[in-house]
Amino acid sequence: MKFAPCFFMQDPYIFCSRILRHHSLFPLSLLEMKYLFFLFFTIPIFAQRVNHEKPRILFILDASYSMNRKWGQEQMWEIAKRTLAEFATNLDKKYGAELALRVYGHKYDVSFNNCTDTELKVPMEFNNSERIKEVLSVLRYNGTTPIAYSMTFASLDFKELKGRNSIILITDGEESCSGNPCRVSQSLQEHGISIKPVVIGLDLSDFGIENLKCIGDVSNAKTPADLKQNLNKALDYILDKTTFEVHLLDGNRQATETDVMMRFTSPSGKVLGNFYHTMVNQ
Repeated sequence: MKFAPCFFMQDPYIFCSRILRHHSLFPLSLLEMKYLFFLFFTIPIFAQRVNHEKPRILFILDASYSMNRKWGQEQMWEIAKRTLAEFATNLDKKYGAELALRVYGHKYDVSFNNCTDTELKVPMEFNNSERIKEVLSVLRYNGTTPIAYSMTFASLDFKELKGRNSIILITDGEESCSGNPCRVSQSLQEHGISIKPVVIGLDLSDFGIENLKCIGDVSNAKTPADLKQNLNKALDYILDKTTFEVHLLDGNRQATETDVMMRFTSPSGKVLGNFYHTMVNQ
């Protein structure tokens, strides 16, 4: 059985390329080369890699001084802590997820403008939602907002880079130091350290939302109830298990080809998976 070598070009599109070039491991006949020519020019594939592992989630929580403001009937800080603790417990019980908690702005008073004020409070482990709850109960808001600096530690926080690593950033404001969280997020994704981060804003301004969009998928909780809903939406994204949908078209642009083994690789050559193509309705 021969493979059609393809590579991911730009999410969510995948295009087959360089498939007419002879490969010593996968020699192609003239007929196969003709077939793959049409494959190259006619196949956009909407896809995401299938995830068979339990989720591994790094929470990054804003503990800057601005979290002291009132939100509804309570202080925003207390609502964020309680909601996150409940969410972590649910992840533990229902999904057996590996969880970690990193916090920024909690150690130094805002007057110091300390842009290295970040700490991994709960390392990545299974069954640690109770530990996260305990840590949150004694944490206090204090300082500034070094989002970029905090995200740079993700490769160490995850410990294991294989699998589906996810970051959920919870913040009431944008970067207040000189860091570039957009660039950090892009680097994390390019190096396979994390999928696209989820940013959950807490009553952000329109300006704040725009400034955070480059980090990842942004939602804005206008109310405490929105925070719970947005966390659940983030979980849906993290647990998403979509599969490849491939249409092999012949010269007449008819989907007549099937029963083909396909290999997908990243632009760097890393094998992302081998797949067997078959028509759903034949």
